[in-house]
Amino acid sequence: MKKNRELAFSSMIVAIILVMAIVPFLGFIQIGLVTITLIHIPVLVGSLTFKNRNLALSSGLAFGLSSWVIALSRPSAPTDYVFQNPIVSVIPRVLFALLAFYLYMALSKKLKNETLSLGISIVVSTLFHTISVLSLMYIFGKNTFEGGLIKLIVATMAANGIIEIVLAVAIVIPVVIALRKAIKIK
Repeated sequence: MKKNRELAFSSMIVAIILVMAIVPFLGFIQIGLVTITLIHIPVLVGSLTFKNRNLALSSGLAFGLSSWVIALSRPSAPTDYVFQNPIVSVIPRVLFALLAFYLYMALSKKLKNETLSLGISIVVSTLFHTISVLSLMYIFGKNTFEGGLIKLIVATMAANGIIEIVLAVAIVIPVVIALRKAIKIK
């Protein structure tokens, strides 16, 4: 029974991620050269609700692969060309989801406070996601953008990073707690 619920939940999370990726301005909100990413929110919900590493892996992989396919199929910003490299678009997203899962599992044993464990895991993993993606953008895109890339990365880190962290904390904590109560997960 538990495996069926986990499979159904994982399928639902992956479907949400795919819809958010496919529908323009739903999961990736393009504002000039900067893109605010919202797909990390269902990835975090998928990674943290069932306390199952495979759900974190499937959520992160769906995020990364959808980002890669969107960059290949409909690039809309100059930065999308950097995301056509799966090292930039896929690997950080999988690592982000796994980090959220493992950090939460460690913190929940140490802190014994669900909300605090979730909050710290969300903040650290989202910050890791932003830093790792922007670092890889710099490494693999510096020849494409030349001098303007550093300014773009700093602006993105300052604006997007904060927005993405605040939204993730505000949305993911209550959703995960409510889902656990509804599904009766301890």
